[in-house]
Amino acid sequence: MLKDLDGKAVRACWNDYSSFVKANPSANESAVVFQVYDVTKLLELESLGVVAKYEDAHLDAAASEFVDETLDLLTPKEGKNVYCNISRGGETLEELFGSAERVERLREIKKTWDSANQFKGFASLL
Repeated sequence: MLKDLDGKAVRACWNDYSSFVKANPSANESAVVFQVYDVTKLLELESLGVVAKYEDAHLDAAASEFVDETLDLLTPKEGKNVYCNISRGGETLEELFGSAERVERLREIKKTWDSANQFKGFASLL
């Protein structure tokens, strides 16, 4: 949550973002969003529509590199985890779902309810 953010890492993120936009001027309308909120509060709210402006596909590689560097700055080195709906891809199943035990339990559930593996996103449990 917000109290756990490292101020120096956030400043480094801002500096990197500033450099990224200077090197890629067409990205000047992009944003870095810190999602530091209580998910239970989010669930109490009605769903709001969000539209992201994105027009310049040649920035994909630079933007991806910026995101990777920013995540490295802001992610704890131990106990790393990620909310699977906003993962970048490439995370381990344990990082996505919390532990090897949870992954195994999810696999068993998945065999029953989604044996064709239709809903897999970045991470296939089967």
